Amino acid sequence: MADGYRLWSETYDRTLEDIFAVQDDIAQSVVKELRSTLLGATQDSTAGQQAAAAVAIAAKGRSTDPEANRLFLQARYFIDRNTRDDTKKGIGYLKEALALDPEFALAWADLGRACANESNWGWAPAADGFMRSREAITRALGLEPNLAEAHAGMGWIQMAHDFDWQGAETSSIARSSWHPETHWCFTSPAGWWPTSAVSTRESRSPAARWSRIR
Repeated sequence: MADGYRLWSETYDRTLEDIFAVQDDIAQSVVKELRSTLLGATQDSTAGQQAAAAVAIAAKGRSTDPEANRLFLQARYFIDRNTRDDTKKGIGYLKEALALDPEFALAWADLGRACANESNWGWAPAADGFMRSREAITRALGLEPNLAEAHAGMGWIQMAHDFDWQGAETSSIARSSWHPETHWCFTSPAGWWPTSAVSTRESRSPAARWSRIR
């Protein structure tokens, strides 16, 4: 706050090995306090359950391996830098994370995003990049069918490569159903494409057809 008034604070005393429990505890506390302070929600007996449910959705597809999670976060950093070399480096970190935890659904989904971005920018042949993207995202959905990021990734492939407008809209609806707050962007020379734009109406515009590289 501008006046320096503290809205919420808490102290957590846990071991580093329990980092995921610490993250979840903090997230649940923040969710409860924000709902109460900003939305006027009542802090009744169900508030904790609702916060826990919201955090569980946000944590869907996460690994329980601390080193795999560290590599995943490092990969996201480089992928979001959005250069050819950084994307390649991010893909390398994701592969290391998946070697440690092959069931890391969120890492598979991010691998799919990175491979799609390689095709989007012409850093890889479209057919090859989107094939690798589809394989990774399919693997993510096989591990976690309700993973919003994976549905977003599949919707992007369906829109940008397959021109499957109905399939793209179905994937977009699935993404919104499981995690409406997911804002996952794919990049291209045409700009940043939020996954919320992956729907039948938007994808039929001529500007959406930039990524059909042959």
